[in-house]
Amino acid sequence: HKCSPVHEEGQLTGFTLTVNLPEDVSSIQDVDVEVSAFKVEIKTRDGSHALNLAWPSPVDPDAVSAKMKKKTKELKLVVPVARD
Repeated sequence: HKCSPVHEEGQLTGFTLTVNLPEDVSSIQDVDVEVSAFKVEIKTRDGSHALNLAWPSPVDPDAVSAKMKKKTKELKLVVPVARD
């Protein structure tokens, strides 16, 4: 996995998390993704793989976007930081 900060005009605006999924994952329905303000948990529905990460800064869990590339088995989350 890879977690990268996203900056706009010198300000931290969010994070991009890219995760390589196991070969047996064929669609986004095969994966459970739970995002809170302080962490993310990604696991396969069969329970064989899991990833738990703490965010470097609090995020807005209601504004997350997720996309999966079926060909490369790559899940990409774009997560904005929480605003005061």
